[in-house]
Amino acid sequence: MLSSSGKTVAFGVPAIQHILSLPPPKKGKGSISVLVVAPTRELAMQTHTNLAAVSSAVPDLKSICIYGGVSKDDQKKLLRAGPRIVVGTPGRLLDLAREGALILSSVSWLVLDEADRMLDKGFENDIREIIKMCLPLPTTSLAPIGAAGSAAAPVARMVSPTRVLSSLFAC
Repeated sequence: MLSSSGKTVAFGVPAIQHILSLPPPKKGKGSISVLVVAPTRELAMQTHTNLAAVSSAVPDLKSICIYGGVSKDDQKKLLRAGPRIVVGTPGRLLDLAREGALILSSVSWLVLDEADRMLDKGFENDIREIIKMCLPLPTTSLAPIGAAGSAAAPVARMVSPTRVLSSLFAC
């Protein structure tokens, strides 16, 4: 099993490469390209610290960490600075998104860090809502593969390896 920093590097480096392949965000539009959702404040903070270290060599690549138990106003101020990466816990991410302070429509890379723990903690509905707020996936359908039951919905959403985890929750 990878250490937490090893896991962060494993998804962080490709996420940063993804950001670098995108055009700069348009003024007035959402700037967030990568969203990392973590089950706890501690894991969110640790993941953010590790991502910040990995991305420190990239000029002007801002990342922030959002979680409950602290001032929303301070976090809203950080969001207005235009981060490209946001790491946070489901509850606070949804609070800020519902208030219009966190715009997720430009998110094109979603990481559900320790998704099993989030499901164990009862965050399934929150995760589903967060996924729906992110950049819509192409509507191209793929033929169902394998498994009994209706595999068409998740398979249709598996347009790239970066979306496999989110596809599990979109059924």
